[in-house]
Amino acid sequence: MHINQLVDILKFIDTTIDKANLSGQYQAIHAMCCDRNINVSEELKQQLADHKKDLANTLIEINPKQWTDAQYRIFVKFEKADLLGDDAVIKLQKIFEENKTNLSAIKIEIESILSSFTQLKQGINQLIAGLEPLVKPKSGTIGGDIELEERHHLLYIQFEEAIFIKNIGQLEKFCRIWNKILASFAYLTQESVEDIRIHDIESSSITFYTGIKTINAITRGTYQVLKGYKKVLEIRRLQLELDGLTLTNKEEIRNLLEEEVLNIVDLISGSVTTELLSKYGWTDKFEKEDIYKAIQISLKQTINFVEKGGKIDSNHASDLRQINEKVISILKNISEMESNKFEAETNSLDTLVSVENNDDKI
Repeated sequence: MHINQLVDILKFIDTTIDKANLSGQYQAIHAMCCDRNINVSEELKQQLADHKKDLANTLIEINPKQWTDAQYRIFVKFEKADLLGDDAVIKLQKIFEENKTNLSAIKIEIESILSSFTQLKQGINQLIAGLEPLVKPKSGTIGGDIELEERHHLLYIQFEEAIFIKNIGQLEKFCRIWNKILASFAYLTQESVEDIRIHDIESSSITFYTGIKTINAITRGTYQVLKGYKKVLEIRRLQLELDGLTLTNKEEIRNLLEEEVLNIVDLISGSVTTELLSKYGWTDKFEKEDIYKAIQISLKQTINFVEKGGKIDSNHASDLRQINEKVISILKNISEMESNKFEAETNSLDTLVSVENNDDKI
C-alpha cells in the first residue's frame, strides 16, 4: 500500500464518521438518560426507541464490511470494529435489552461508546497528522516500475513479523523514529533533511526515500556495528541457558549479562560513530559533540531493530544484507537453543566478515 493510499483511507474513515454524526446521535440518547433510576414515562420510552431505531439505521448504512478490502483491513486494525455496522447494532440492542428501563446503566454504556469514538478519531487524526507531511508523490506507478535513479534513493525497512498489521497505532511511532534516525544521518552527510519521505508501505515493510549519502552512511554504519556482534550473540545464548538452571542469583546474573551487552554495543557504536564523523569531515570539537550523540543513538536503534528480526536494505547494501540475515538466523537459533547450529552459524559469521574485510572502510 502506498502512503498516499493509506492517508486517503484514513481520511475516508474520518469523514464517514463525521458525516453520519454518530457521536451526535449517541449523545442525544445519552442526554435522555438520568443518573438515577426513576419511573420511565411512556413518552420517554418512545423517544428512546425512536432514537435507537434511527441510530441503528445509520450504523447499518455505513457497514465497514461493505467497504473495499483495503479500507476494511485498515479500519479493523484500530480494534474498534464494533462501533460501526452490524456489530454496532447488535451492541446497541444488547445495551437496551439488558438494561431495559435502567437509564443510569444505559447512560454508562453510551458513555463508554462515546469514549471509544473519541479514541478512534484521535488515533486516525494522529496518524494523518504524522503521515501526511511525509507523503511524497511517486514518480513510477504504485505497484510497478521505478526508475533506476530513484531506486538508489530508497531504504527498505522490513519486518520479520508484520508489526504494522498487528497494531496500526505503532505505524506513526515507527515512522517518526525512523524519520529521526534518517535525519541524523542526513545531517551527518550534510544532505537535505527535507528529502526524507515515506515512499511506500506494505503489510510488513516501509520504504523511505532519502539522499544516497544518507543511505550509504546508515547501512555502512549498521554493518560495521554488526561485524563486532559475535560477543553479543554469545551473551544472548547464555541468557537463555540461564532459564534452565536452578540458581538463587539467576536474575542478578541475567542483569549483569544485559549490562555487558549494553557496554559492548556502546563501545562498538561509539567507535563506528567516530569513524563516520571523520569520514564526513566533522573536525570541529564543539560541533562534533551533538552529532556524535545523535549518530550513536541512531546506530543503537538500528541494531535493536535487527535484534527484533528487522532487516535494513538498499541498492547499496549487499554486505549489510548478508550479515543482517545471518544475525537474525543466529538469534532464531539461540531462541530455539540449537547449540550445534548456533556454533556453526557464528563461525560462518566470522567467515562472512573476514571475506568482506577488504571492503571494511566506511
